[in-house]
Amino acid sequence: MNDCRNLYLCSYYLHGLRARDLILARVSQLVAEWHIVDDKPVRRYRFLTTALKTEKTKAIVVEVEVLSILLNYAQGKQPDDFLFPFMGDQYRTKPEAVQLRRAKAQNSYVDHLLKKIALSLGINKPLAMHSARHTFAEMLMEETGDVRLVQASLAHAKLTTTERYFATGSKQSFTDKANELYRRQGMARITVEIESVRSETIVKHLAKQGEKTVSPNEP
Repeated sequence: MNDCRNLYLCSYYLHGLRARDLILARVSQLVAEWHIVDDKPVRRYRFLTTALKTEKTKAIVVEVEVLSILLNYAQGKQPDDFLFPFMGDQYRTKPEAVQLRRAKAQNSYVDHLLKKIALSLGINKPLAMHSARHTFAEMLMEETGDVRLVQASLAHAKLTTTERYFATGSKQSFTDKANELYRRQGMARITVEIESVRSETIVKHLAKQGEKTVSPNEP
């Protein structure tokens, strides 16, 4: 069950990757790179993936929450070995169709175990690998309000596919964000009105001061 938990977490933290893409992942897809932070070299990892359904390739920065999980799975393995322990070494050189069938079966097996985990935790909602993908999509949408970003992150070919991911509540929340425009405009208008009043008051005050300083004998 621990492997199922790890797969679920990796799906969420790797942009909602599909279960079969992870189950079929090879060690070589986890790569290290160096970048500069405060003039010092820092190593980070990326997970390279090409979606089976869309054939879109992306390089995802691996977050610290799952980095140790991935490194532990990769330890002592060859680059062409499967990263996760669901396929078995005998499938490494099998035809693609055979690998896909195996991955599909293992996906179902993982979903079955996830349901058991949910029951043991008192979670009444159905839990499956695709739940991690949906959770990532909804939370990214809630955080950014950018449906195009969600589409790109999920590697969806069509925007309509992404939109189907969101529950009514998420859609309503996204719609409500549009009202922030009015609040921003309102604050800007109030600021302008205040400054306008201040300017008018200052002008009147200066005018009165000018009247006081002018001598009656002056033309």
